[in-house]
Amino acid sequence: MKHDDSAPDVIAVSPMTDEFLQKQAEEKASLDALINKPAPDFILTDLAGKKWKLNGLKGKTVVLNFWFTTCPACIQEMPELNELAKSYKNASVVFLALGRNDAKEIKRFLTVHPFNYTHLQNADAVGDLYKINSFPTSMVIDPQGVIRFVQIGGRNISQQIVAAINKIDNK
Repeated sequence: MKHDDSAPDVIAVSPMTDEFLQKQAEEKASLDALINKPAPDFILTDLAGKKWKLNGLKGKTVVLNFWFTTCPACIQEMPELNELAKSYKNASVVFLALGRNDAKEIKRFLTVHPFNYTHLQNADAVGDLYKINSFPTSMVIDPQGVIRFVQIGGRNISQQIVAAINKIDNK
């Protein structure tokens, strides 16, 4: 799929081949291998210039969303993720959007498409660290810094994230 901001209502779709589906299954297996393992630490800068260090968030549940500004599936899930972040406004859950784009591109994008996470820019190196090859990808990290949930886009993303957070809270 491909999206162009100059035509926000248009999404170009290409057919899925067996090779594509096989590669997608391999990428999902690679991500699933991260579950119940410590989340790799990173330092990234938000849109205001503040540095965020994952290890500095221990004691909180952290939701990561890897995305980029021209990703149709990323844009599609944003309203659902906005509602999710809003519902945890007063909880000890931190929502971080790790964008592949720079601050200027993300700020321009956000004027058209609201996405109410804390935005960290230029996150490709972190995406590599987490073996991200498909977008959007979301993760939930428990207060001890262990990855407990991974999902590549998909339907009901907020329900899946809520279930993962609830599972952590009930341990």
